[in-house]
Amino acid sequence: MVARVVAPVIVLALAGVVGAQVVASRAERSDAARQAQAQQAAVQVVSPQSGPFVVNADARGHFNLPATINGRVVQVVVDTGASMVALPFEEAARLGIRPGAHEFRHPVSTANGTVQTAQVFLGEVRIGPYMIQNVRAVVMPAGVLDKTLLGMTVLSRFGRIEIENGRRLIVRG
Repeated sequence: MVARVVAPVIVLALAGVVGAQVVASRAERSDAARQAQAQQAAVQVVSPQSGPFVVNADARGHFNLPATINGRVVQVVVDTGASMVALPFEEAARLGIRPGAHEFRHPVSTANGTVQTAQVFLGEVRIGPYMIQNVRAVVMPAGVLDKTLLGMTVLSRFGRIEIENGRRLIVRG
C-alpha cells in the first residue's frame, strides 16, 4: 500500500519541478521579448521639417556618404542587402567599440562566406539631417570588411527610400 502512495507523490513532485522550470523558462523568454520590444521602441528617426535628403551615386554606382556614429564622422556605403549596420573591426575600434574575442559569436553570411561577428548597439547614427537612435549593428572580424555598411537597421527606419535612375538615392523621413 505504501508503494502505491509513494509513486504518485514522486510523480507529482517531479511534475512540480518540471512545471516550475517551464514557468521560469517562459518568464525568461517573456523578459527577453520585452527587452527586445523596448529596444525596438527606442529606435526612432528624428526627421527635420526640410525636404528629402539626396545622395548621388559615385562612378561605380555606389551611394557613399558621411554619417556620424556616436558623435564621430564615418564614411558609409548604403547597402540594402545588409540586414544590419556592419562596422569593420578597425572602424569600430576608432569609435571606441572594442568587443572581446568571446563576443564574436553571431554568424553572418557574407559574399565570401559565413563569419562570426560581435553584436553591438550604436547610441546614435546621423545621416544628413536625420538622427536614428539605438541602432543594432555588428562588428566584423579584423580584415574582413573595409567600409562601414549602412544596412537595414537604419534604412528601414525611414518613411521612404527611392533610387532614381540608379544614380540618385532619395531619403524621406
